[in-house]
Amino acid sequence: MTRANIITLWNICFWLISIRLWLEWLYVRSAWSLLLAMMWDFLDWHVARYFKQESNIWKQLDSLADFLCFWIAPVCILYGFLWQEITFLFWIVSLWFVCCSARRLGRYNVSIEQNNKKVEYFEWIPTTANAIRVSIILFFSMHNEFVIIACMACMWGCMIATFKVKKPDISRIIKKT
Repeated sequence: MTRANIITLWNICFWLISIRLWLEWLYVRSAWSLLLAMMWDFLDWHVARYFKQESNIWKQLDSLADFLCFWIAPVCILYGFLWQEITFLFWIVSLWFVCCSARRLGRYNVSIEQNNKKVEYFEWIPTTANAIRVSIILFFSMHNEFVIIACMACMWGCMIATFKVKKPDISRIIKKT
């Protein structure tokens, strides 16, 4: 078991904590747990590259962790937060959001396999950013369904857009210290 695999498993643990808090109606704490999962997701990526531990099992674990933490959990948290105000439009946007997330990850994984090299850019906005968006919605306690639907529409719109975002390179910072 590599360092990157262990960190990715911690990411999945924070997803489970987030879901447990969601089931206990503690939505803001659940969102904090998602932010911690996002931190572990960021860290496992850098550890895998820094220690050259990018194995196939790590890639699969990382994809699973992304699916759980940044597709399923945000929709569940928003559902719990708005359970009395759910409309058909919310469900349509939620389904579209999950489909766009899946398509984004699929395109990203295929591009890595086809190029077989280190990826310097995020292609499209990473699904990890969903943890930030959902947390912002909950931290500001926006019970306005229109605002939440608009935020979710922006999430999926950014995930299927065709622009690139340069990945941060913390390995240079680590080497300097």
